Amino acid sequence: MKNVENKIAVMIGPPGVGKNTIGDLINSRLKGVYCLDGDNFISQNGIARLQTGLWNNDDRREYLGLMATKVAERAGNGDRIVFADAMTTRWMREFFENQVRCQGNFTLAWILVTRKFAKGEIEKMIAERAAVGHPMNSMEVFRKYFDAFETISQKHLILSNPGPRGGENKLLKEVRKILSKIYND
Repeated sequence: MKNVENKIAVMIGPPGVGKNTIGDLINSRLKGVYCLDGDNFISQNGIARLQTGLWNNDDRREYLGLMATKVAERAGNGDRIVFADAMTTRWMREFFENQVRCQGNFTLAWILVTRKFAKGEIEKMIAERAAVGHPMNSMEVFRKYFDAFETISQKHLILSNPGPRGGENKLLKEVRKILSKIYND
């Protein structure tokens, strides 16, 4: 790793608030910024354990450690990284932060994504996720992790996702504004 300070933007929030949508927007519309999706680091066995309620803190520590290593590698190469994952509990965020910092001189900039849902929107989102094999594939699993989200204790910025009603351009404008603050652009 380089011996300079590298910033990593970490986008968190309860399931369904739009972290993956925002990440896709970053990857398709912003040059020089890369969003990594935490869901991509869950093994097939981990997905099955998550969906059946067997996912435990040992699974979480393994998952968070792997994510921290990959994020630090990319950021250590000089890439501007936005990392998106729910990290529902405080200990998970603290564990992830410590794992990243063990690998180099990194500063994490936390972004809390929020969103208000229209009637029927959650059910539609869960059906779409189930169709593509997403880990949050039922109302039961969604509610379990949505309700478990703990208030963030780290200093953070807030990104209010207007959802599909607000439009992609409005969301992209807000994302640019927040990333500009983080990367001092």
